[in-house]
Parts: sequence; structure tokens; C-alpha cells
Amino acid sequence: MKAFGNFLLTTRTRAALSVAALTLLAIAFPPFSYILSGTPLALVTLRKGVTFGTQVALLSLALTLLATLALNMPPALPLAFLVSVWIPVLCCAEVLRKTQSQGMMVLCAGAAGLLFTASIYARLDELQNWWQDLFQRLQDYGLSQLDAAQLEQANQLVTSLLSALFASGFVLGLISALLLARWWQSALFNPGGFREEFHALRLPRALVFATMVGLLGLLLVPSFTSGAIRDAVILMLILYLFQGLSVMHYYFYTRGIPRIGSIGLYGTFFVLPHFILLFVTCVGLVNACVGWTPARATDKTGHG
Repeated sequence: MKAFGNFLLTTRTRAALSVAALTLLAIAFPPFSYILSGTPLALVTLRKGVTFGTQVALLSLALTLLATLALNMPPALPLAFLVSVWIPVLCCAEVLRKTQSQGMMVLCAGAAGLLFTASIYARLDELQNWWQDLFQRLQDYGLSQLDAAQLEQANQLVTSLLSALFASGFVLGLISALLLARWWQSALFNPGGFREEFHALRLPRALVFATMVGLLGLLLVPSFTSGAIRDAVILMLILYLFQGLSVMHYYFYTRGIPRIGSIGLYGTFFVLPHFILLFVTCVGLVNACVGWTPARATDKTGHG
């Protein structure tokens, strides 16, 4: 990772070639689009600045476009990465670079998520048609009556939450890519700096009041259970998931069990995902209500 990171940061051409190659790989593995394509661009932007990062993104766009044409792939794919991955990554990386606050970066990702949600609503009918077509193909595999009934229940749930699922995936991928890039930068230039900064990840306290009001609205007013308000509340809860992770990592670190605690925490995500997601998010919300944050060192020179 260190050798590849140093390679990325030498010249624009090397960075662009790397981002373009990883973007082609991400096209084959869409769930990892932000990690593969966004993380190296975020590292370059965090270290070199948004101007350098933008130049790398544009050069990567040209290289990826040429590659997709040569491979007889849809030329719209590189533009989709530019709009949905690279531009949000550039914005969030520059916010993190300027503020040196992961909380502000997470808030910026949340704002990008709201814009992404608005774009989804503009094309919601098209997305629902796509999902229904996929669902129909699954039904055509000759499922048993019980499997078909379960699939129909899943279809109704997914259809009602389609916009929230897409927006949530966008925000989770974006924040994960930025955190990985920040860790990468710390490993290269400031060992241990990422831990201190991540432990101090806190969202602006005023946001918790809006989140709690929206959450109470969803619970108490049935008419709020669908639509843009629901999606906005879900996005805000995802932001507090990361604050909860920060609090729990700090707790493990101060108790001298960082590795065992982290393995147990992330292992539970695979065993009891619904429970642990709710629990960690609640930890973040409680911490936001209390307003506690650990003291941070004042030396930040290694992050830029």
C-alpha cells in the first residue's frame, strides 16, 4: 500500500493511469466502486489539493473513456463515475483537507447524499421499472410457492425503500472511501494520526435535534413513513453510525483492547447486522446528545 501510495503521488499521469485502471476494475465489481475508484483519487486530493485532484479526475475520465470505447463498453460509464464518484470524492476530500475534521467530511458526504436522493426522485420511475424487471426475472426461475411468497414480500419492502437504499449505499461508499484514503495518507506521512482524528469524529451538535425530530416524526406520524423526509432521516442516521463507530473505537483504545474489540465489533456486523447497526447508531446519537468529545492534540502538520 505504501509503495502504491507513493507511486500515485508522484505525477498526475501516474495517478490518472492508476485511477482509470481501478475504475475499469470497479465497473466489473460495482459494489466496490467507491473503494476502488474513489479512494486513490481521495488520497491524491488530500495530499496535493483539489486542483491537482481535479486534473487527475479529468485525465482519468479521458483515459477511461478511451478504454471503454476500445472494449466496446457504454461510453456513459466514465461519465457516471465522474458524477457519482469522483466529484463527491473531490468535494469531501477538500473539506477534510481544509478542516482536518472527519466530522465535517461526514457532514459533507451527507449533504452530497441529499443531492443524490433528489436526483433519484427525478428518475424514480425508471429505477422502479428496473427493479421490477429484475424481480420478474427472479420469479421466472421457477421458485416454489413459499419462496415466491417470500420474494414478493421482499419486493414490496425494497420497492418502498428503493430511493433510501440507493442513497444509503452512496453515502456509505463515499464515507468509507474517504476514511480509507485518510488512513492511507496517515500511514504514509503521519503514523498514528488517523486514529486520533477518527476518535475525534463528531458531527455538529445542532444536527442531532433535526435528526431526533425527524425520527420522532417517522415513529409518530404515519404519513412521514414514505417520501423524502423518511430518506433524509435515514441518511442522518447513517452519519451517526460513523460517530458511533468513532466512540466505540475510542472506548476500545482507552481500555487497551483495540484489536479484539474491533474484531468483535465488525464480526457482529456479519452475524447480527440489524442489531449492531441499530446499536452503534444509538451510541452515536447518545454521544451527540451528551456532547462529549475527546481532547485532540494540536499538532496537525502531518495531515496535509
